[in-house]
Amino acid sequence: PKPTTGSQGWLQAGVEVYGGPLFNSWLDRELEFAGRLVFDDGTTALVRTGPFLRFPQLAVHLDRGVNTDGLTLNPQSHLNPIIGVGSPADTDVIAHLAGLAGRAGKHVAGYDIVVADTQRSAVFGLDGGLFASARLDNLSSVHAGLSALLRLA
Repeated sequence: PKPTTGSQGWLQAGVEVYGGPLFNSWLDRELEFAGRLVFDDGTTALVRTGPFLRFPQLAVHLDRGVNTDGLTLNPQSHLNPIIGVGSPADTDVIAHLAGLAGRAGKHVAGYDIVVADTQRSAVFGLDGGLFASARLDNLSSVHAGLSALLRLA
């Protein structure tokens, strides 16, 4: 995230969209920041906020055409997650993340932080034969590929 921004009293974090996500699938769910901080002494720390931010969808009475015209999202203007209320001048997301690692924000030299879904994986369905989880496409293909390589090695 870039330093905290805000609009109309809402605190927001500037984030960059990577890849080709389905933007609407990120709306109205609890999300977290997770990743690695690098400190000025060369040490690193993994951090995870737990539920911390949200991309709220505009209420239907303020966007009457959404059901007929569809939802159109611009990642630069519509995907700045809400992280609280107040003044951006009084809030520092990076300092908050450093605090999770027991360090001061002024010692953060760099970071690789992503927005991640907090919803847990689940087995569901009438007979429990269905499985839902984030990143199944990538994780399952990596597992299959790595397993095949290890068997051949």
